[in-house]
Amino acid sequence: FNLVFEQFFMSNINYTYQIWKKG
Repeated sequence: FNLVFEQFFMSNINYTYQIWKKG
């Protein structure tokens, strides 16, 4: 796993989760 890609992936998952929780 590329470290930069992993950080982007995890932040994207967290962002999506925050929206899903509000939705």
